[in-house]
Amino acid sequence: MAEILERTMTDQDINETIAFAQNICFNGYYKTPSGFVVGCPDYVDDLNAVHIAEENLLTDPYVRRKYYETLDEMTGDQWNTIVASARARSVALLKTIGKWEEQ
Repeated sequence: MAEILERTMTDQDINETIAFAQNICFNGYYKTPSGFVVGCPDYVDDLNAVHIAEENLLTDPYVRRKYYETLDEMTGDQWNTIVASARARSVALLKTIGKWEEQ
């Protein structure tokens, strides 16, 4: 798979930005149904975590379509989009919601 993954944000930056965008991250802690936990979910390495973020942040059909277009562009085609890594999905998610930071 030919993923184009710019490394301008660290894994921690990506994880914290996605958590903050969902309003579940506060000063390095993130909120879970059972309370607050130290650290943010590992979106860049955990497909389950990034799937939950997709559900929370891509509620608008136009934004969801834009996300899949971004993911298609990053991975090369629709098949690779289906099997895209958690990292690719995290980067595409941040690009779609305007939170990706170029350095």
